[in-house]
Amino acid sequence: VSALGAEYMTLPLDESADGVVVESAVDAVLAFHADVIAVGPGLGNTPAANAFVRALLSRTTVPIVLDADALNAFAGDAVALVGREGIDVVITPHPGEMARLVGLTIDDVQAHRLDIAREFATSHRAHVVLKGHRTIVASPDGVAAINLTGNAGMATGGTGDVLTGMIAGWIGQLRDAASAARLAVFLHGLAGDLAEAEMGEQALLARDVLSHLGPAVLDLIGRRRRGSSSE
Repeated sequence: VSALGAEYMTLPLDESADGVVVESAVDAVLAFHADVIAVGPGLGNTPAANAFVRALLSRTTVPIVLDADALNAFAGDAVALVGREGIDVVITPHPGEMARLVGLTIDDVQAHRLDIAREFATSHRAHVVLKGHRTIVASPDGVAAINLTGNAGMATGGTGDVLTGMIAGWIGQLRDAASAARLAVFLHGLAGDLAEAEMGEQALLARDVLSHLGPAVLDLIGRRRRGSSSE
């Protein structure tokens, strides 16, 4: 992965013979000075990886964002996925992952998105980003926001990983998990909308969303001129 971008910085972790991260890797992660941790995308859904995620959640002293296989580590045992005093936990499930967490069908989740997101957030002391059409961001205090940006072309592999990174990045800057999650979700959808305006929904890839994050931020702060010759 590090060969894909010169700006990537990597940290070697303990792994099993088949290349899966193991629980002892938590020590190296926690020893590294970080303002926020994001975990899950590409991790793998194995007993070793699940043990790593659970140990990381229980021991972290900084905010943590859980997505993808980090959420699958708690499927059927969501009682263990709970925030601790002073430690912000953000989860970013799509409807299928949410269904596995709460023991319902995807149809049930989709039919009661707002209620399920808000109830999970308050009972588990976590910030819930329930992805999908009109992504919901629910906070432990029961406040929920519904996002209006984004389009169907973003329902493709990797776009959720981009969002996870954005949430972590904004937490590191704002030091406020609720505001960071809402801002990241909005900008993620706006970047997707800017990309869709150029290439349509059918051709949209996660990398296109990523490449439009800068213009999305400039749009938000009023610095980008629509229709300029530079676009």
